[in-house]
Amino acid sequence: MEKHWSRVEYLHQTVTNPNIIVKGTRSYYGDAWSGSFEESVVRYHYGDRYSRTHW
Repeated sequence: MEKHWSRVEYLHQTVTNPNIIVKGTRSYYGDAWSGSFEESVVRYHYGDRYSRTHW
């Protein structure tokens, strides 16, 4: 999918880290100029892809 400022990432659909709790279905992140919410915003957490596979 091509990124555009008007498209958003709905967090309840994309967050996979069990340490991030998303309540409801209206929380979103505009990732047009960066990576996904988990890659760009949540920097210091255990349960990210690297930690899950290496620890």
